[in-house]
Amino acid sequence: MKLNTKFENASTITDAIEAAESRCSARVFSDWAGLDDEIRALEIELSKILPKSHWRGLEVMLYADCGTVAASYNGSPMATRAKIVRGANAWFLVEVSRDYLQTKRFRVLNLASKSDEILSAAFRKF
Repeated sequence: MKLNTKFENASTITDAIEAAESRCSARVFSDWAGLDDEIRALEIELSKILPKSHWRGLEVMLYADCGTVAASYNGSPMATRAKIVRGANAWFLVEVSRDYLQTKRFRVLNLASKSDEILSAAFRKF
């Protein structure tokens, strides 16, 4: 599956999310708007680090925001995750599934070589 995350595909994306979440009601994206909100938050964080021209080819795993989990919760809770890939002009949804919750809302899986150089140079100053 490779779906453009624009509004035109909202119903198809919502169907894919509902299929992955099945009957789950906690730690979910719920629909296209929930996923779109997470993508907007990701873009804000990426723009602080990397110029938009270097986003192409980025693979990012987004996790539904769960807030806090009680300390008495035994084990790791499940959450919906979505793998997105940056194309030339838009983000594409590649995978939606349920998995054990990670500590971060999103995680960059790979960087293009030029992006890697920019990040390395930025962090060498500190």
